[in-house]
Amino acid sequence: MTERTQLNVNISPELLKVLKQNAIKSGLTLAKYVTKLIQAYVSNEDLIEEGTLVDKRIDSMESQLNEIAEKLNNFNNIISENSYKEEKEGIPVEAISPRVAFIPKKPSTGDVKKIGKLIAQHFKNIQRAEVLSAKEAWQLFKDQESIKLIKEEHLTVILDVLRGEKILSFGDIQTLGFKYGRCPVMTAFRTMSDLPIESELSQIKNEAEMYLAHLASKQNKKFEMSV
Repeated sequence: MTERTQLNVNISPELLKVLKQNAIKSGLTLAKYVTKLIQAYVSNEDLIEEGTLVDKRIDSMESQLNEIAEKLNNFNNIISENSYKEEKEGIPVEAISPRVAFIPKKPSTGDVKKIGKLIAQHFKNIQRAEVLSAKEAWQLFKDQESIKLIKEEHLTVILDVLRGEKILSFGDIQTLGFKYGRCPVMTAFRTMSDLPIESELSQIKNEAEMYLAHLASKQNKKFEMSV
């Protein structure tokens, strides 16, 4: 017996009109567009309501902010202690043991490589969550304010990393960070979708940015950590 491949569903005229408009914008037939929507919904087991996505994003941001605040507080305490020693004992801050001074750890090659893989995966997750083709997702990415001023040569590097065709290096991170004063990729992710950043990516990204901020201060450059 031939399997049935046709599904008859009654929907409101208003919904049908919206579906037709979206199908035209996507360059698809109505049937293909609806099929694509259903496939995306069925295959994405982690699909949740928008309100829950927002809540998760807020929780993720709060967690990151608390972590950053704790590190900055520790840093300020160390600076205060060092300044006190210098004032009372006449010991220059530079002479204090490196184990006492707070210096962020430089991310290893493996850590940077993992960052590249995780941001590429997050880009794909956004593409799936927003029901976009690869081309549409890249265009949406380029439309973000943090990306509009990015030079073409740097966009090429970002695109290659997001495609998984290039292994991210610390030099890439430093170049983008110092050139644009922050990580343009993470900023774009925040504005192009409500999809929360995975905790693993947030943590490893924060550690790398802490080191970049440390380097920037030493080289009299501007760098802001992404939230």
